Formats: sequence, C-alpha cells, structure tokens
Amino acid sequence: MRRCWQRWGGGAHSLSPDDPVDRNQHVLKELQVTRTALIKERTGLKNREKTLTLPLLKCQSKVRLDQIARQLTQLEEALLEVLKQSPKKARAFDILCSIPGLGAITAMTILVECPEIGTMTGKQIASLCGPCPHDPAIGSMARQGIYSGRMEIPARCSLHASTRLCSLQS
Repeated sequence: MRRCWQRWGGGAHSLSPDDPVDRNQHVLKELQVTRTALIKERTGLKNREKTLTLPLLKCQSKVRLDQIARQLTQLEEALLEVLKQSPKKARAFDILCSIPGLGAITAMTILVECPEIGTMTGKQIASLCGPCPHDPAIGSMARQGIYSGRMEIPARCSLHASTRLCSLQS
C-alpha cells in the first residue's frame, strides 16, 4: 500500500503552497462589482432616454446620469487608492498602464478580475483568458468555438491585448 501511495501520490509532498489572496482583493472586487452595476444602469438610462417624451422624465434621467457619472468617478478613485496600497498591485498597475492601448480603467479591471497577473508566464496568462485553444480543444471542439479559460470574466476582452503582448515578449 505504501509503495502504491508513493508511486501515485508521493509527488504531492513536493508541491509548494499558493500565495494567499491579498487582503484588499475582496474590497477591490466589491468596488468593481458596484462599478459594473453603475455602468449597466447608465447604459439602460441612455437607451431609455432616446424614447422619453415627457420633460419631467427627461430631466430626471439627466440628473440620474450626472449622479452616476459622479459615483463612477468616486469608485474609480477608490479602486485606484486601494490598488496603490499594495506594492505588488501598484507595480502591476504601472506595468499594465505602460502597455499601449491599456488605460487605467482596463488595468484596474484586469488586476481585480485576475489577481494572479504578475505571477504567471505569458503562455499561462494566454491559456487563462482563452485567446487560444488548448491541445484537447483542437479539432471538432475548436471549430465550435470552445476555448480554454477558467471562466467567462468581464475583463476577457481587455486581457486579449495584454496577453498577446506578453506572449510576444516571452
């Protein structure tokens, strides 16, 4: 029995533990979820605004849009402040912002949705966000558009540009 364990599970002893999640990660996620909800509300208001005919409703819609704009600014400032509290995240933020085409909002979104950024190689990140299929997905599954990736994340589109650049550099 012991030999069987050593043969099949003995390699587990050589694994190193993952780094614990940053203390501020939950705060960042909560701020990001709130920001996303405000953006969805803003989009809905802008769509409804096109069909409004009553002056009262137009005025209320404009006031609410202004309020959402102020709240978004406050949330983005709070996100940036919390990101800057962690030296690792602050460095990763600066690196992401230095990539042409990625702004502060995109960099914040990437760091909130994918906290493992900065601890992986370019190929691992590309595999994580799913711009290219894994070997098992090649063939009939690839033609159906089944991609690798741990999950559908809001920052997926943002990750495509940054992972492509990382893959080219490594």
